[in-house]
Amino acid sequence: MAPTLQRPLQLWEQVGCTINISMYLELQGHGVTSETLSHALKALQTQHPFLRMGIEYQENVATLVELPSPALIPSAKAGLYPKWQARLQDLANEFKDLAEGVMSVHFASDGEQHQLFLTLNHAGDSAPRFCHKNPSMVSSADLLWFGVSAWKLSNV
Repeated sequence: MAPTLQRPLQLWEQVGCTINISMYLELQGHGVTSETLSHALKALQTQHPFLRMGIEYQENVATLVELPSPALIPSAKAGLYPKWQARLQDLANEFKDLAEGVMSVHFASDGEQHQLFLTLNHAGDSAPRFCHKNPSMVSSADLLWFGVSAWKLSNV
């Protein structure tokens, strides 16, 4: 088994623990389900170490730690959010237990149209560097989601 990654956050990096980066995707197609999204997210976590991280406090110091089983299972809702911008903002501002992971995923679907809400915590300098160096992360994810005929990304 590979060693677990762990790194204490510097004081200026800990400020990022209160900031979330949010993304919204609209997807179409019958092959988009919570299960296919979960498989796609697991593949992304395998390729990008930051997505496997959580934040633990050790002796009052925030520490970025690799989680032992980083399976992201999107929370699902039947039906779409008509005001997706408000939902995205609510998710970005809601308190998250960062010990469970730096990324959270919410999924809404009416069977044909789908909404995917991603929230990534800005903790440590790995988060901004990850997002800056990987702006096409989501575009590579669509290759994993079979059955998707169209998608649109809005970074809010």
